[in-house]
Amino acid sequence: MKIKFLSKKELLAAIVIGVFLLSVFSLGFTALGAKPNSNSSNKTDYAIVEFDGRTRTNTQHANYKAWLHSNAPWAIIAREYNTVLDGMAIKLNGRSMNSLSGPGVKSVTASRLYQPLMSESVPLISADQVWSALGRDPEDFGAFGDIKVGVIDTGIDDTHPFISACRDSVSHKVFFSGTNNLGAPDRVFDHGTHVAGTIGGCYTTGAVQIGGKSLSLANPMSGVAPGVQLHDYNVFPGYGAGFIAFGGSAFSHDIIAAVEEAVKDGMDVINLSLGGPPAGPHDVLAEAINRAVELGTIAVISAGNSGNNLLTVGSPGSAANAITVAAASNAHTAVGTTVSFGGNSLAAAEGDFNTFSPSVSAKTSLTTPIDGCNPIGEDLSDLIAAIDRGECSFSTKIRNAEAQGAVGVIIVNNQPGAAVPMGHDGGVFPTIPAVMLSNADGAILKTHIPGVVTVDSSGLVEIPATPDLIAGFSSIGPTPFDFRQKPDVTAPGVNVLSSVFGGEFAFFQGTSMAAPHVTGAVAVLLAGNPSLTPEQVKSAIVNNADRNDNLEFNTFSGIVYGPLARGGGRLNVMSAFNAEVFAAPASFSLGGHTGGSPFVSSTEFTLENSGNTAISCSVSVTTDRAPFTDFVIDPKNPGAVFLAPWAFSGGAAQFITLSTSSVTLAAGGSSTVSVTFDAGRSLSGTGWSIGDVTADCGTNTLKLPWSLIFQQNSGALNGHAPSGFLMDHEGNILSADFGAAMPSVD
Repeated sequence: MKIKFLSKKELLAAIVIGVFLLSVFSLGFTALGAKPNSNSSNKTDYAIVEFDGRTRTNTQHANYKAWLHSNAPWAIIAREYNTVLDGMAIKLNGRSMNSLSGPGVKSVTASRLYQPLMSESVPLISADQVWSALGRDPEDFGAFGDIKVGVIDTGIDDTHPFISACRDSVSHKVFFSGTNNLGAPDRVFDHGTHVAGTIGGCYTTGAVQIGGKSLSLANPMSGVAPGVQLHDYNVFPGYGAGFIAFGGSAFSHDIIAAVEEAVKDGMDVINLSLGGPPAGPHDVLAEAINRAVELGTIAVISAGNSGNNLLTVGSPGSAANAITVAAASNAHTAVGTTVSFGGNSLAAAEGDFNTFSPSVSAKTSLTTPIDGCNPIGEDLSDLIAAIDRGECSFSTKIRNAEAQGAVGVIIVNNQPGAAVPMGHDGGVFPTIPAVMLSNADGAILKTHIPGVVTVDSSGLVEIPATPDLIAGFSSIGPTPFDFRQKPDVTAPGVNVLSSVFGGEFAFFQGTSMAAPHVTGAVAVLLAGNPSLTPEQVKSAIVNNADRNDNLEFNTFSGIVYGPLARGGGRLNVMSAFNAEVFAAPASFSLGGHTGGSPFVSSTEFTLENSGNTAISCSVSVTTDRAPFTDFVIDPKNPGAVFLAPWAFSGGAAQFITLSTSSVTLAAGGSSTVSVTFDAGRSLSGTGWSIGDVTADCGTNTLKLPWSLIFQQNSGALNGHAPSGFLMDHEGNILSADFGAAMPSVD
């Protein structure tokens, strides 16, 4: 099944509401501590009323209903909440929210729109090792059926063999208040089925169908927790504002209702591969998530797909108690085309454009200009054009080559890592075929030009890729407004193979694809130890994650962000499974600060020994990297500044003190360590610092990521607020940040 990608014109129409919300909620970043812009009419379709909790819930709800009847008789109660939130969702139909400020009301906020954020990954995160340790056979029916997972997404196709072959059924509930529903109320879309497959897909061998082609699996594949109980909470059942291919948009009040229902249904863990722009300092959905975790339901959420700068973690991934997941490259990629010449056989990525089937053999030519963005000077008749990625859309390059007579195009990636699927920009669709080579393979091709190459798209092949490269789209912390250390952990989110609607499979990318790896890992950990608390599970995952150099920087910009990009590191389920010592919190921020006064910040964390014998731990603090200087990364938007780490001589760690360098934890005991940052002077400049507190407890070494951010009074702290599009470092549109599975268009 081939996913339908929207044209740019369709895309622009689809995100009108989302872009409007950006302006309503003041998503540009101003000086530290600044309040969101309140200069709006406060008119909206739905509002969430939160009560102050001073009156018993049933009484408060009854009193407020009576007040509404007298003071706002036109208001319609869409939802009531009494578990993760004490409040109601009110349908306003464009009237002012100010009219809802009745007795006992703590706050009134607009219900915001959220979108779905768009094999080899299981052994990459060592989940299969834990299966063996637990004696769980992934081929068994219901291998992890004792754990309940709620998937709050676009619905699950429970007729897909990857979903149905290892469980009796999937429960389904629908939450929808939209008025633009063009499909059936229980309509299912690819996104949720893909997410569910990653979490708990059934053990599969042999071959799978991708876009009508058969891909032979090099190894068996399954979800991270095969056979786990899947519960479908569909909050995207109709065509709202957003992407038709992925179910449109969902209001926050519907998502809150799904979260509340999941808690009442006794879900062990919920997955939210969805997101929207930061919601300001008072995010009702994030508060509901935090309450759900306090009640015992673990929440795993995508960090967002608006990376390339600080402060881009969206809502609800900003929730303090959630496990917020960044995306990194997988251990494999899939391609559908081979490019052969001179004894070389290179693999190229297909996308939205026509492919070379049947195969094409022709001489090759570079273009002038090399990026193909302006009319090409060469006569390309009967030639295959090799064009560099960048500066304009893929479609523009291909159309320009076609205008000069080319029979096909090979785009050469200008970014490190694997080639990516290419998307159409919505203009005139080129008729000639086009594929992409990686930067390294493209360099090999260029040495052969103008020789003959044969390009063949008749089959599918799977090739190795470089794992653990932080995806350029993956959102970077800290959280806006409160500067919390996020994300928490990284998982595979690039070229993830899983199930889609109609019995086929597809490779998707996005933090949407990373989060379900962690959700599956949570299920596996709880299967091994059902008594683990949400806080212990989070520590096990975050503080025992893998580290390597690839995880330290953003692949688009090359900037080192450390924990602000990868959290604790890349998920390692086996290391998390073996954890005996837990930290609370699992990570921490030393805050966001303005200059002009001595810089002092403090916090604390607690180490807990879950074992039966005493453990001694040495505790130390480190910084991750040497500093950089400030610079502007986006030449087309000079106001968007990348902030740089401070030039502290010897690193920021010299200004951080711990209350102790060692602790002894009795069996079942705990100890609290205080952390203080004191520069001892007023600081100037703007920047951030990052690092770890390491607790070496013998067989269990924990790394607690920390961060802090600073700006001088004279400047504004600027970050790229998520907009309708994800831009690359050249200012070009890559894809819509609300649809992670969308391919790049340039």
